Amino acid sequence: MATSLEAGPSTSRPLVDQPQHKAASHRMVSSRDVIISVKEKQSPFRESVPCMPFPLAVLCAILNIFIPGSGTFVSAFSVFCCGFSERRPCSAFGWNILAAFLQLLTVIILVGWIWSIHWGIMFVTLSSEYHHERLKKNRRSTRVSTSSPPPYRDDASPPEITLKSVD
Repeated sequence: MATSLEAGPSTSRPLVDQPQHKAASHRMVSSRDVIISVKEKQSPFRESVPCMPFPLAVLCAILNIFIPGSGTFVSAFSVFCCGFSERRPCSAFGWNILAAFLQLLTVIILVGWIWSIHWGIMFVTLSSEYHHERLKKNRRSTRVSTSSPPPYRDDASPPEITLKSVD
């Protein structure tokens, strides 16, 4: 065990406190424990990348490969009807239009083309992750609902109810 010498060789104190009881050796949450969450800071361009339905994301990715910035331009309009982003719709629209313009402008030096392909990949990735999370959530909710009695079906005969009069 590592020890520290404070007042000379005769006085030593352990660096790590030993638990007093056997039960105290298990880690328990106390008021001294702190939960730290980390949120990665994204650029305004990255926050504006919309999550769209999968077919539209694939179409925008293909457009971005062949005509840099065109898929990004189409994706800008998706925040108003069928997509969403981390920013408000008007802000995301503006940042996407700016990104589409810059992708088209810098295509001459290949930066715009690479950037446009990267955004196309992000469109598909975001859409795929969102779809996967929704499926997982739906599976959890159906797993809970299967334990409840099945709903009444039209083709099944209704349960018989007998009423007894109390006289």
